[in-house]
Amino acid sequence: MGESVESVIGEVPIIMRLNVGSERLSLLFTNSRMIVARVGKRGAGSTASLPLWAVLSGGIEGLFKWRKEKAKEKAATVLTPERILASDKDNFPVPYDHIVSVELTITETGRTGIMILTRDDKFTFSTGLSFEKVSELFRDKIGTRLSIKRNQG
Repeated sequence: MGESVESVIGEVPIIMRLNVGSERLSLLFTNSRMIVARVGKRGAGSTASLPLWAVLSGGIEGLFKWRKEKAKEKAATVLTPERILASDKDNFPVPYDHIVSVELTITETGRTGIMILTRDDKFTFSTGLSFEKVSELFRDKIGTRLSIKRNQG
């Protein structure tokens, strides 16, 4: 009777580097857990070694995926946490008490590096969202398990 309804209270759009390409994800913060939700993949075209080819192939690939990804992003903002988890087999929850530590790295490029160590896994992401916003969301949920590192390179 005294249980509160779980709802999404914050979101951090993230990129996870893969062997080939990258994957766009969202870290969705609720009052009881974090949800890692898949937004879309980028293939080798978006990481091509030749700058012109990268621009052309990444741009073309982006045009085809843009609508699908935007629809997923919009759905994530109106769906309940349970529906978000059910919307893609690769989405998964991480209870806050399973998080051992989080390290945020402030880079000179303006991106924020995120390393999350859980009881079972280690995840490495980056985000263009402001460092202040990212650190505030994590600090509110995991407190002293958050550490901050400044990249000197």
